[in-house]
Amino acid sequence: MNLLTKNNAFCLLIDVQEKLYPAIFEKEILLKNIQFLLNGFSTLEIPVLATEQYPQGLGKTIVALTQHQPLHKIFEKQGCPMAHSSGSYTGGYNYNFHTYVI
Repeated sequence: MNLLTKNNAFCLLIDVQEKLYPAIFEKEILLKNIQFLLNGFSTLEIPVLATEQYPQGLGKTIVALTQHQPLHKIFEKQGCPMAHSSGSYTGGYNYNFHTYVI
């Protein structure tokens, strides 16, 4: 069994943005769960990456997720990287990890 470590995994937070967040059903529960996971990843020193879909129009990642723990990197995107290879998630940067938590 492989454990998540800072050497083999990263977390990817996808498009939890200022103008999208208000429309999410049960957003308070989602926020609490994301914060719980981010705290765990922080404790394990696992990097957390984030994507932002068109941040000029949809805003940045919500402050409640960035104010206490900085994200390792935020990637801006204009399209849908899920239609491409997993390298698209990270802006083409090769983190060389085997485990992705999305």
